[in-house]
Amino acid sequence: LLSRCLTSVERGYYMTLWSFVAMQILVDLGFSIAVVNFSSHEWTHLKLNDQGAIEGPEEPYARLIGLGQFTARWFAIGSIGFLLIAGLPSDYVFSQKNDPLIAWKIPLWSVMVASAISLFCSPFLAMLEGCGQLPRVYRFRFFQAVMTNIAVWGTLLLGGVLYACLLYTSDAADE
Repeated sequence: LLSRCLTSVERGYYMTLWSFVAMQILVDLGFSIAVVNFSSHEWTHLKLNDQGAIEGPEEPYARLIGLGQFTARWFAIGSIGFLLIAGLPSDYVFSQKNDPLIAWKIPLWSVMVASAISLFCSPFLAMLEGCGQLPRVYRFRFFQAVMTNIAVWGTLLLGGVLYACLLYTSDAADE
């Protein structure tokens, strides 16, 4: 669909935008994998009761909560850093070319903000995985992938050009 729906110039902007979005990996650095491992280690001593509350010894519970708090702080700072470190240079690169036929400013910053939000949310799915909530996490990811692809295809077919990148950002941090 990219080659069919976008001109070569639009494809260039699209791919360049994705190269900046890919910088998310520098914030994560595999930290989400560590979150899965550490949360699963603590979860072996804990469980969900019938009301959906966590039960178990206080020490592993406190460590799991501490991991969640540390992870939230790390990814909040990392998401803001990503927004600045990826957003400002990409704005500069696009402004140098500044093709009047390509409306790139709003899609660019929309994609960067959505990517930062997605990046911030990614470790929470990792914690849920570590806490044995695999069916819920994978059901969510499956639904997310299917709906994202349908939305992107529709956006491309309707002429959304760079806005299609915005729709893919929800999957980007999970890759």
